[in-house]
Amino acid sequence: MNNFKYSIYCIILFLLLGCDLSSTDLSSKNGDGSQIQETLNENQEQISAVKSVPQDSVIARLGGQAVSMAEIDTTIELRLFDLEWRKYELRRAALKAKIDEYIKKNDHLENFSPESIDVYLTPPPPPRIEFPEDQRPLKGSAYAKVRLALFCSYQSSHCARLQPVIQELEARYKNSINFGFYDFPQSFHRYAKSAANAVHCAADLATPWKFQSAIYADVSQLNTERYLAIAGQLGFDKTIFSACINEFRYKDKIESDMRLGQSFGLGNVPVLFINGLYVKGPHTADGFGYYIDEELSRLGAIKPVLSTLPIQLLATSLSNKTEESTAIIQYLETGEIRTYKTGEPLNDKIKLVTIEEARILIDHRGQLEFILLKTNLDAQSFSNSDHSDTESVEQETTDIRSPDEQESPKKYRELQQTGELRLSRIWVEEQLNNQHELEEHFYAAEHEVEGVHLLKLKDVAKQEFYKMLGLQSGDVVLRVNEEFVHDAHNPLWETLQNEEKVTLLVMRKGFPVRYDYKIK
Repeated sequence: MNNFKYSIYCIILFLLLGCDLSSTDLSSKNGDGSQIQETLNENQEQISAVKSVPQDSVIARLGGQAVSMAEIDTTIELRLFDLEWRKYELRRAALKAKIDEYIKKNDHLENFSPESIDVYLTPPPPPRIEFPEDQRPLKGSAYAKVRLALFCSYQSSHCARLQPVIQELEARYKNSINFGFYDFPQSFHRYAKSAANAVHCAADLATPWKFQSAIYADVSQLNTERYLAIAGQLGFDKTIFSACINEFRYKDKIESDMRLGQSFGLGNVPVLFINGLYVKGPHTADGFGYYIDEELSRLGAIKPVLSTLPIQLLATSLSNKTEESTAIIQYLETGEIRTYKTGEPLNDKIKLVTIEEARILIDHRGQLEFILLKTNLDAQSFSNSDHSDTESVEQETTDIRSPDEQESPKKYRELQQTGELRLSRIWVEEQLNNQHELEEHFYAAEHEVEGVHLLKLKDVAKQEFYKMLGLQSGDVVLRVNEEFVHDAHNPLWETLQNEEKVTLLVMRKGFPVRYDYKIK
């Protein structure tokens, strides 16, 4: 029997190597030629059967059962797309280098124009994944046409940095989109599961979004003490909330989300699906917005189109109050430059509808159109190839960098908000009654800047006030809202006492950290 197994092994090996075998050779070596010849004939019949089927559909047979290419690809669909996306990125980078070289060679020519450059490279179409129906809470309108499914880990700094983008998408699309959040804690995130459970516990007592935002405000502090402190600020019943935390009540729900993500082949986070579309590329509002616009168009909703008006957007300035945001516009026919606010008419036929960081939306005789910022030209290259015959697009397609690679029109970019911690006004006032004691935890740092010393914190590990704010011993407090903090002026106390929204910028171990609070 052992000789027989060895013979079979040899047959398979020689078949794979493409060698020719004869029954005489085999029988002389193994003494069981008839059995081996019979097995060989069966193998040849199976090979012939496989060869009779197109190679692109059947790639193997297991015990006579065909295995198709489509069957294999289904199990690794997202990873195959990742490869296609990487190829696209490499081509885009190579094309950009070629375009830059072309411009450098020809820019000095009198008749050179950016209109001589047309870009047709487009990203690969993303696969669409079908999600099972469930009853998870949705952030946004339940009747929205587009659902964004986000897989994240609460301990992930990448997920935390995505929060400003989510907020921008919410402001931009309002009732047209909603979010479903899926737990996908990474194996190396020790506290991610406990944070996910705490968010589910918060959903038992209220909508979980304020609690979720507080978690993302500082992903370095994920522990039961922190969860209970946040719950107290939000007015939760601490007995009920604490019981949910201690029981790890939503362990099964978290693991169910993890299995779902694993069945899709997900790895690192964050991962966003837009109506099931697996979205890759830069994690920016403009990058995601392209796919959202495409979905709204597919579903019959109004989609803005690229404007061909002789208007150029030179700059935008965004304000927390939408009506105070401004856009600087140049009229190409006259060269006139003017500044407009949201809602203002450009003339009797055009109204400025929305101002975004990289574009504006206008109502042009009832048609919703958009104009891109002059220095942010990348979106044209893969969102408007169908309009490439217009002057505007041909001018704008010369830069195919991703939004993350673009140079900001501002030389200084503010550290972005990741989350917001809600504080009780009553609690803040109670803490400030002990202001003198709290001040004793500040001391002047060694280095002097323009005659003043920055302030550092010491011995705050057991102080409820500083723990609630997320501050640590050794933190250098740089700025409160728009005011700098130093030994000659510490505006922290007055700001907490009088303002509803407070932003604190600190330096921790050489890195800037931002905290945002809303006091009500």
